[in-house]
Amino acid sequence: MKEASPRFALGIDIGTTKVAAAIVEVESRESVATASQPHGSDIRALPRGWSEQDVSLILEAVDSCICAFPQESRSRVGGIGATGQMHGVVLWSTSRNETSSLVTWQDQRCCDDDFLQWLRQESGENGAQTGLGAVTLAWYAKYEPKLLGRFNASGTIHDLIVARATGRKEAVIDPSDAASWGFFDLRSRNWNEAAARRAGVPRDMLPSLAPSGATVGLLSQAVAARWGVPAGIPVGNALGDSQAALFGSLTDPADQIALTIGTGAQLSVVVRGLPEPLPASNEPYEFRPYVDERQIATVASLTGGRALAALGRAIKEFGEKLGLGSDVTLDRVQTVMHESGLAAINTDLRANPSLSGERYAPDMRGSFSNLTFDNFSVGDLTAALSRGLVEYLHGALPAGLLKGRQEVVGSGNALCRSPLLQEIVRRTFGVRLTLRDGGEATACGAALIAATCSAPS
Repeated sequence: MKEASPRFALGIDIGTTKVAAAIVEVESRESVATASQPHGSDIRALPRGWSEQDVSLILEAVDSCICAFPQESRSRVGGIGATGQMHGVVLWSTSRNETSSLVTWQDQRCCDDDFLQWLRQESGENGAQTGLGAVTLAWYAKYEPKLLGRFNASGTIHDLIVARATGRKEAVIDPSDAASWGFFDLRSRNWNEAAARRAGVPRDMLPSLAPSGATVGLLSQAVAARWGVPAGIPVGNALGDSQAALFGSLTDPADQIALTIGTGAQLSVVVRGLPEPLPASNEPYEFRPYVDERQIATVASLTGGRALAALGRAIKEFGEKLGLGSDVTLDRVQTVMHESGLAAINTDLRANPSLSGERYAPDMRGSFSNLTFDNFSVGDLTAALSRGLVEYLHGALPAGLLKGRQEVVGSGNALCRSPLLQEIVRRTFGVRLTLRDGGEATACGAALIAATCSAPS
């Protein structure tokens, strides 16, 4: 029997640089309070290319963030959900208060010593990449088996938050995060145990799978007292931040397209079922698990809004070196860029915005083409780069997945602050654009999933 949804739910989002939290009124889907705090947990003295974070500092930031809410708001919380940075892995002991460092999605250790080549050959996991949680487990098994042997559980950082909040002994992960780890079969939504075994990953180090948001435990008395939240309320299974963000922003997923342009950029649609065959590794889009057995078809740009930010910094630097004044802020430069770009929106200048390549084509580089004396201006450059970014995302997703959808739901600072990008989106997609700039949408999505999808475990 499905539990009644709580009126208010708490969502926790563990990002790469900060912790965010939101208390959401479930029926209206509106946040009544949000908070965020940098966790400053990066560990500095590491070999080149490694990326680890101090888990204790992240846990402290979670406590501080939640306790920043007014006590009245915390006392009304009836359910808790968590989300966070995908791909990364942390090890912990279920009998001792001990964890490893969090190895983040940015970690590059698996690129050394031909490890990935060996792993792909041994396991048959051709999509194995550095920074993926199960791939890091395979690295531990090969190079640091003693460290791996000190622990008996592993998960994402948000899985650890859930385990600590409930006192649950068994590590649990949802399909969205499991798929981001590698050694996961998208069709069966289960681990590829044979491939993991060939890679040397102990089976008991792969977390048990449970649906997104399903209740995995009740909030312990100790954590409830620390957070000022009622004890014994349900805590939902954590999920990936991309999925949480979509759940927090889409109200009619079958009719909507999700577009985020911030530092990066991502275009996604929610679908039922999977195509045959799945996209190859050299395709610009992929499928990921979503809630309720649905999937996300998504394309992500590694460059995204960073390309426009880079143009702004270059313009500012040109002016300073020419002695035109160093007191002009970057915000002012970008405002002029986008205003000029809107006036030049019909430019015939063309741009490829992939300045740092893309995952499926790492050697790709950005470029401008059809440059003439008539379009060599700040406005034309900005308009071309903006249009190139939007058109790349639009063209990378098969047209059939976009057909019939009536609305683009947009988010991200770059999109929400730029009338130029907004107009290009309207022209490119040919449907209405609705902006969701409510703040901490990912934490809100985690809260809503935990509140509306929870069921007894």
